[in-house]
Amino acid sequence: MEATLLYAERLADIGGIDLYDRGKIREAYSLSKKALEVLDKQGALPATPLRSDALTIIGLCTDVMNIDKRKEGLDVRRKCLKIRETCLGQIPPATVTLEDKIRLCNSYTDLVCSLQHLYDFEEVERNCETCLSQYTRWGSEDELPYEYAKYYNHMAYVHLFRNEGDKAVEFAKKGYELANILFQHGDVENAIKEHKEMLRTRKTECGKENIRTLETRPNLGIISFFAGDLDYAEKQINKTLAMKNRPFWPTHNTTRAKYYLSQILRKRNPDSRRGIELENEAKASLKDLLAFEGTGKADAYAGDLAILFDYIVPWECRLVTPRMVARGY
Repeated sequence: MEATLLYAERLADIGGIDLYDRGKIREAYSLSKKALEVLDKQGALPATPLRSDALTIIGLCTDVMNIDKRKEGLDVRRKCLKIRETCLGQIPPATVTLEDKIRLCNSYTDLVCSLQHLYDFEEVERNCETCLSQYTRWGSEDELPYEYAKYYNHMAYVHLFRNEGDKAVEFAKKGYELANILFQHGDVENAIKEHKEMLRTRKTECGKENIRTLETRPNLGIISFFAGDLDYAEKQINKTLAMKNRPFWPTHNTTRAKYYLSQILRKRNPDSRRGIELENEAKASLKDLLAFEGTGKADAYAGDLAILFDYIVPWECRLVTPRMVARGY
């Protein structure tokens, strides 16, 4: 039993600390699922830190996998949150550490990622405020910079939704994803600068082949399209489409890139045959992806192609956030 649990721990560690951090998403997902299988076969308790760690990595992987994994991501994160609440409750109060408390709050912010995918901004805010109430008890922004940065980053999108653009930018500057917020607030020039710097940084820190690095390029192309720099936009989008046969490159990235390449081509020539073909291909793929998504949340945005083509990509890659007033909420 002990040796088998050690095996499960190794699977979770390799999947979480090693493979996921290196952008090996499918491998991290598979090993974390295997760790859960081992725990179940050995009759391990349902609420253990090891089980929550494996669920955490599965949730992180679903963020960047195809859209049909989103419901699973939401479910495993809710399960992980309950497990960590139970685990924290089992620790004698006098021995609870700050790390124990942060692990629980991390489950809240992980859940928020799944809620961001669904544009569930009310629940995003509720969970973020739950965490903030704890952060302010534990220390200042200087003492807990990463925890506060997650709060500000998530809440920036809530403020965008409310049409509070200035506040969204203010929060994003304290977070870690400023470029997309700047673009949506109308500061296209600085958004492009931020994206170019982000691409350089991610190449250095994550590697050229890391999924986070690769996801930066299409946004740079899309923003350049809206800025009117069609040649540069086309270059970036074509580089994105060239990645479609890589071992891990989700369909949603190719679908979105096809759509924006079609718009670039049709901006130059509304009757472009290739542009029309690409647009039709992208719309057909969009329909298929949404059919597999499983939550039905996208139905509220039927007909709004800008939002829908963003909806299929991870929330941190989105450039078109729904607005409260514009959609009549």
